[in-house]
Amino acid sequence: MWLSGSTQALGEALQPGGAAVTIESPYPFRRSLDAANAIQHFHVDGALTLRGVTLTNGFADADSCGDSHQHGLNHECRGGSIYAGLGASLSLVDVEIFRSRARHGGAVYAAHATVDVVHSVFEENRASEEGGAFYVLDAVSGDDDGAAAAAAFAATESTFLYNVAPESGAVFVAGTATLADVVFRA
Repeated sequence: MWLSGSTQALGEALQPGGAAVTIESPYPFRRSLDAANAIQHFHVDGALTLRGVTLTNGFADADSCGDSHQHGLNHECRGGSIYAGLGASLSLVDVEIFRSRARHGGAVYAAHATVDVVHSVFEENRASEEGGAFYVLDAVSGDDDGAAAAAAFAATESTFLYNVAPESGAVFVAGTATLADVVFRA
């Protein structure tokens, strides 16, 4: 899928379904999706690759979450821009996510999913509890719903600027994490 125009406003979260989907902006023109502090950009349960895209002002309502220890059961309050569900695969290449917020994972929440980040920027995202930019939950943590899939997080040549949360300001990972040439700035 190619994006056209410079900025597009979303009326509801995009749900690519269980299929593998790639969304990219044609180089050198970066496209932006603005969620207007009202909704998430994506709810993923399959494989999603984003390339050359900017996501701004994503929002997952912290008040609709219920018990904060029942991770993975409510996507409404997790992942301001992107919620990746059980077994999902998320690849972010040359992606920017700015000013998104949620209870867990201000920019991205991944529940028993794999996340691969390359040459991307995450700036001024906020979580009211954990993971200002990312919250990646592994099946082996003690407070999940018992699913068998495992989480993995890899970031290469990426930058995390001014992301805020009471715990794990930029990235919270309960699972396997690999970082290479990554910059964090509070």
